[in-house]
Amino acid sequence: MKELTLWDIVKRYYKETYNIPPEYIEFIACYPVLLDCVTGYSVNSISRRTKFDKAYIEEILFQFFKFYGWDVDLEISPIAIFRKTAGNFLLYEQEVISFSHLRKEEILQSFRICKIFEKLYNWSKEIEKEIK
Repeated sequence: MKELTLWDIVKRYYKETYNIPPEYIEFIACYPVLLDCVTGYSVNSISRRTKFDKAYIEEILFQFFKFYGWDVDLEISPIAIFRKTAGNFLLYEQEVISFSHLRKEEILQSFRICKIFEKLYNWSKEIEKEIK
């Protein structure tokens, strides 16, 4: 049987005591890293901002986004454009092309992680309403 980590114990405590899903606890704990990524910060910049090790940041990003993060800071904020265009890919792509030099696969990747982030963010707001 797998030995419980302190993190496992914390998540179990919040689930059993307050009925808060463990996934919510994980999202909230990782929120600054996830937000920085969808804002366009590179792994190096996120590491400097959060004081977290780069390998830990990549682990978080891969866990949530199946993406290891940006190699360099982007010229744009993908999440700002995603929200401005209401998640419409064609409008998003046009905006990104207008303001950056991202390649097609980077545009697709940025849109995909914004979709995931927005879904998690909206879900977390629903959880917060339930626990208040």
